[in-house]
Amino acid sequence: MKFLSKFTYLLLIFSFFSLFITYYLLHTTVVRAQVPGLLIPCDETRENEFHTLRPYQASPCGQYPPQALFCSNKLIIFENFQLNKEHVCLELRRKQTGNFDCPVNYQVEEHDLNITLDESELPIMGNTEDEFDDATKLNEYASWYLSGVNRVGSTGETTDDRTVNLSGPLNKLLPQMVQEAVRVETIKKATSPTDVSIVDDNERPGVINTTEMHDQIAVCGNEFKLFGIVIGQTKPTECYSGNEKIRISEWSKDLSIFNGFFNNVFRTNAWNKRYPPLPWADENGQPFETQQAYQKAYREWRGESCANIPGIDLTLCIDNPFVPNKWATLYPYIPLASSDDSEGKNYLLTGDGPNYVPTPPTEIENAQNKDPKNAILYFSHMQEVASLSGLLNKTYWPQGYVSEKLPETTEKLKKGIAEASPKPNNTLASRDPYAELDCSAVNVRVNEGDNLFPGEKPSGKEIFVEKVKYLITNVECHEVYEPPTKFGCGPYEADPCPQVWTLDCPAQVGIEFKTGTKTPYADEIFSQTVADSGATFRKIFPKVEKGAPVECVADIPTVSNVTYSIDNPLHQSPPGGEQEFKQVVYPADGANSETQLTFPHIGSVYEYFLKGIQTALRPKGYGEPIANGNCKPSEPVECGEWEEKLEKSSGGDCGVCTSELGDLAKRILATAGKAYNVPAAVIWATMKHEGADGYQGTTYDFSDENVRKWSNSEECGGEPMPACDNSIQETQPPFGFLMNWFYNDAGNDTPWSSVQKIDPSRNSKDKVSRCNFLDAAFAAANVLSQTSAIYANGVMSCGTDTNGNPYTFDNTRPGTCSPSYWNDNHVAQSLTTYVGYCVDDDPNRLYTTQQAVGWFKDAKCN
Repeated sequence: MKFLSKFTYLLLIFSFFSLFITYYLLHTTVVRAQVPGLLIPCDETRENEFHTLRPYQASPCGQYPPQALFCSNKLIIFENFQLNKEHVCLELRRKQTGNFDCPVNYQVEEHDLNITLDESELPIMGNTEDEFDDATKLNEYASWYLSGVNRVGSTGETTDDRTVNLSGPLNKLLPQMVQEAVRVETIKKATSPTDVSIVDDNERPGVINTTEMHDQIAVCGNEFKLFGIVIGQTKPTECYSGNEKIRISEWSKDLSIFNGFFNNVFRTNAWNKRYPPLPWADENGQPFETQQAYQKAYREWRGESCANIPGIDLTLCIDNPFVPNKWATLYPYIPLASSDDSEGKNYLLTGDGPNYVPTPPTEIENAQNKDPKNAILYFSHMQEVASLSGLLNKTYWPQGYVSEKLPETTEKLKKGIAEASPKPNNTLASRDPYAELDCSAVNVRVNEGDNLFPGEKPSGKEIFVEKVKYLITNVECHEVYEPPTKFGCGPYEADPCPQVWTLDCPAQVGIEFKTGTKTPYADEIFSQTVADSGATFRKIFPKVEKGAPVECVADIPTVSNVTYSIDNPLHQSPPGGEQEFKQVVYPADGANSETQLTFPHIGSVYEYFLKGIQTALRPKGYGEPIANGNCKPSEPVECGEWEEKLEKSSGGDCGVCTSELGDLAKRILATAGKAYNVPAAVIWATMKHEGADGYQGTTYDFSDENVRKWSNSEECGGEPMPACDNSIQETQPPFGFLMNWFYNDAGNDTPWSSVQKIDPSRNSKDKVSRCNFLDAAFAAANVLSQTSAIYANGVMSCGTDTNGNPYTFDNTRPGTCSPSYWNDNHVAQSLTTYVGYCVDDDPNRLYTTQQAVGWFKDAKCN
């Protein structure tokens, strides 16, 4: 008996403890996001869901959405090797201290790279992970604002205050009949498979047959049943606590056995669907013949049994306990739009993989990889907000009105944002993908948001590149040789010194990932809520013009901090080498020095749709000031005018005749040369100095088509020259200008303004680039004119001519392109001073001064 008492006592304690833990777990009101391990197919469900407004995290459904592109960060994996034990390098040792090139043949074997993104989230659109008061939800987040907080199925809570003040504009403005029709469409999306467009792991489009959204839990109910019959009302209650979970698909079933029996046996026409009748859709999908017939069906849907009295146009109804009214009571908890995630990406701007950039003098060949994958981002609330904002715009929409797409009073990007495109050279990037982007992160709006859960589920692949390999063909070795001596070492330098002979042959290859973001539905949401003439914001602010409270709608992005890492199980270091990881913030104009993901337009949704409308509806002086964009009309750009001003011929003293240049390039150099009294042949020799002959890894095709493209301004569709990045401080081929020197103001002799000789419209630094062929050619001509009369440090003894005599120099500036001035001495002086040092003294030189003068002689016309 004592044993039984102890056992009972312990059992009671255990039961109480278990019940306490169970209650605590099931009644936690704040649910933190858990990293999803599996993608839940659209036609499947799980027992417990995360949240009504984001039920299945990282499990997109619906049609593959349109995506807005924006810039992101540049990520570089430096792979380092020590090749001092390579046989060829050991053989080249010279028993002296210094540097020498070693032509190795070192194969870097296949290895996989995987860069992970952590701590990234989507602001402003919605937040189901953090706990806020109701007012904050409605004021700060588009999803909460549109859907309201009065009927959220995962909590079941509603009060009169919520219904009046926190139900959102849709619940207040959209007619009930329209809301009921939209919810019928939601039921179909969750239950009726259809052909849905998708994109597979390799970015290939396809079609699958599935539901357009998950059959999510709409609401949970607390009810009392007697013999299977619900007695009284079903009360919405908090989900995931043991109460009945009612999914959207439940409304696709019959309303009651009672109605079904009478319809089948007695041929009555009682409404027997759990969703409501619509005036234009009876049980057969046809319009109701009379208003009386529609009202009868509607009351039957609400749990009554009705009969029409013939001849007197009267309908009698009674509340039937055998026809449940809970489906009508709980019907408003069905969401008006899908709450499933949408797929976006942090994607590679060069679509066939990263750029392989060896650090000079390291050289590589045959760089290749397989199957690059972008980091999938799972965007919550975007599909929902796009649908609901479009629905909101249908209220008070004038018949026949056509919304103007991005009117002149909406700030626009100067040009489009590039899709991923293959690079033509796997060894070295021949263009800068960022040059095609026009994005800024100076003016942003941001708040806490829901997790983007980067990566492919469940594989864990994020920015993933498979089977990277390349061949290292050259490294620079540093040899230290100190022969043994009889004396010179020890405490009194009286002991013999041993021989010191070391060899260091490092190789470094940078693997660059230049990335952008793809944001689903961003353009659509921006247009519907803010930008287009028929947008919600424009209905409240019908005049957006000079002198109005808002003169121009700004195009504002939002950002999320992101942490990149290569420390993960799928990432591999190169066999025989080590890695360093570097992150470059892009766009560089953002206020935050940390790496961020940037998403277009969403900041404008916050500024105008969430805040601006509230300011307009409040008394003057209340609310927050509304930002203005920049809609100043730009000056008309006349493209191609510079080409009409070129010299008709590239011959003569100022010309260039024998070279690999096309006719247009020759005429540009000849025109620049004539403007500054410098033979175009000297400019061409300078270009060869700086990389135009391909020694930096890029082969230039100076065809007329390319040179025209490289010389036009960006506003006229121009592109930068290959392998030239004007945002980098270092010298850029093929003209070799340093950024700070190119843009240094120096009166009339400043390099950047030289192009105004032919195109006066390029009158500011932001309109001129080292990577524009026309800009750089005129700058080079100007600088060569100056350097032909300047003594650079060390040039007085720089090299010898073909007769072995040293070059002589003077300080006479050219007044003509005549050969009488541009002799070998002046050419050597201008080229040497342009470079800034005597190349003949450089042990790593790729040419001599004599060779450079020879290039001029070969190319000149007279």
